[in-house]
Amino acid sequence: MCPLLNLAWRHLTHSRLRSVLTGLAITLGVGMVLAASIVGQAANRSATDLAAETSPIALEIVARHQGTFDAAVLHQVQQTTGVQILAPSLRVKAGGISPRLAELTFIGVDSVPHQKLYQLDLAPGGAFLPRPDTVVLPMTLALEHRLNTGDRLTITAGNRQVTLTVSGRLKADPRVTAMSAANVAYVPLAVAQHLAGQPGQIDHIAVALHPEVNAAQVRELVAQALGANFTVTHTVRGGLLGNVVLVQVGLAVVGLIILVAAGFVILNAFAMSVTARTREIGALRAVGMTRRQVLSVVLLEAGILGLLGVVAGLLAGLGLAWLVLYAMNALPVVAPWWGVTLSMALGLGVTLL
Repeated sequence: MCPLLNLAWRHLTHSRLRSVLTGLAITLGVGMVLAASIVGQAANRSATDLAAETSPIALEIVARHQGTFDAAVLHQVQQTTGVQILAPSLRVKAGGISPRLAELTFIGVDSVPHQKLYQLDLAPGGAFLPRPDTVVLPMTLALEHRLNTGDRLTITAGNRQVTLTVSGRLKADPRVTAMSAANVAYVPLAVAQHLAGQPGQIDHIAVALHPEVNAAQVRELVAQALGANFTVTHTVRGGLLGNVVLVQVGLAVVGLIILVAAGFVILNAFAMSVTARTREIGALRAVGMTRRQVLSVVLLEAGILGLLGVVAGLLAGLGLAWLVLYAMNALPVVAPWWGVTLSMALGLGVTLL
């Protein structure tokens, strides 16, 4: 076997560029499959943790046309049997902010019910909208502009202007930082309505139900009470799990596509290599090399390339997964055994096949 191995290695080193390009194709495919498994597992773990948390929000209500609606709707919803807490809100954007800040999205809320339902985590010393002239800023924005509790902001929207005091800074949740905007601030509902020029209007209602009621039945009752102009939906954390699965499958499919493309590159590379060595193979056959030995040399070349590509692909996959999880603030990197096994099997299998 040693002479055949030496012959295979000589053929690979003779066509270095072809060997490098073929190895890179294998590396990309293996790396993508492994990275997909690592990122998917991390995202799935994070989503599972979120799903395991007990969220009091059972229903969400928005206008079917995605616009604002009269806050009088709150009374209709509150009269529905099983409804416990309502948290209305209104989202508005404003760009004229002093000191100079980029455009912010302000979410106007009723502080007490909103905090009961969402349980937002503030930095020590802060309070969630204790007065009607206060604002809660995201921590990243507050640190960037050196804004502390007690500082004042003047916000202008059109010909409307308000001056608010920073009452708190919102901590970033490390599990969802990548999915949440860093330019969202909270203000009292009346302030948001004033900035939007829409007094008495809201665009969203979060609903908490009594523990013993059937959420599906209450949803039907609320939908009937509000009519066709509103959309009433369940708030299901499992939807995040579904999105994670889609992302994981998408990354894996990309990796498989790359591996299939790598298969064509490998096929073409070895076909050219064998064709270019027709005379050499003929000479080897003439001096006694069997067909099986010729096949063994080609498979050894493929095996060497596949092994090197798999090793490089594993390292590339770990690196790519680290970059993605670092951006998502979801470190550390934990490679699942099935991901490593699958990527290695696919890399070697496609190459030898």
